[in-house]
Amino acid sequence: MDKNILIKYDIEGEFHERYFYEISFEYNKASNIISLDNTLQEADDFIKEIDGKSILMEYRGISKIDRKKIFVLNSSTIRREYKLKEIFK
Repeated sequence: MDKNILIKYDIEGEFHERYFYEISFEYNKASNIISLDNTLQEADDFIKEIDGKSILMEYRGISKIDRKKIFVLNSSTIRREYKLKEIFK
């Protein structure tokens, strides 16, 4: 089952909705984590796990409150991609 995590991420740049972007993830730039598939602790643990890694995130728009970019992370896909990278090194 895919596990989606919705985050606000403090990043500059031009992004288009529903497109995927490979971003070098920094834990301290992520906030307001929401997950329908995980507990908040599981989602936060995953976010800490990917700190400093290059990952794919789907852009979903801008927060009206603080103007941060909103992204969706799919933890299953990200973990699968890293396992494949390890196998094919």
